[in-house]
Amino acid sequence: MATLRGVMRASNRRRLGIALALALAGCAALAAIAYGVVIVYTNDFSKERNSKALSRAEGKHCNRFVKKGSLVVTVKRGKEICGYYLPVLGDHKQPDLDIQARMKVQKPNSVHIKKKAFVAVAARAGKDTRYQFRVFPKGGKFLLKRSPREGKFNRDGRSKFIHPLDSWNRLELQVFGRHAKAYVNGKKVVDVKDPKPQDVKGRRVEFLVGDLKKTEKDLTARVDSALAGVPNP
Repeated sequence: MATLRGVMRASNRRRLGIALALALAGCAALAAIAYGVVIVYTNDFSKERNSKALSRAEGKHCNRFVKKGSLVVTVKRGKEICGYYLPVLGDHKQPDLDIQARMKVQKPNSVHIKKKAFVAVAARAGKDTRYQFRVFPKGGKFLLKRSPREGKFNRDGRSKFIHPLDSWNRLELQVFGRHAKAYVNGKKVVDVKDPKPQDVKGRRVEFLVGDLKKTEKDLTARVDSALAGVPNP
């Protein structure tokens, strides 16, 4: 697992090289790199072994496998959320992290799944703690939330930049200092300052697929790329 201290100290070139080598082993670099961010890990899910770099963060009724160059995630029943950590770990409290993933919810048969299905990315993630950015393709809705909950932080709304069901959406969440910024398909949709950033104690990055409706129907999503970064020194 790559740690971030070497990346965050520009003078420490040796550790930066080690972190990048560990993170990129077996993964193809992505062309799209966010402005002002150093990419420390990429995964294009071109091969089955790339999925093994992930570790399960949450969810008991989940399945994943690689098919035709993307990761297929199946949420086997609702109400359920399936989350997966990337192999990147901040090595100090409140690490500055950027997480991006290109994801889509496959068009389901159940109308209930259509309304409540979402894809998401999370930063400073850990047990019961994270900043999380959700996109609901049906209706073009989004939600930026934090755990533990803080009444002045959470934001929700709609965006014309969110693509519909069965279409790809690129999600990005930056948490630098006390600011959290969320983007959809390269467009910023929300920017929030956390009044109590010390309460969010996780050090990892994560992507998630969820269904908030109680149902016996399966939900399927695809992820064709995921990357993690830190601020450009």
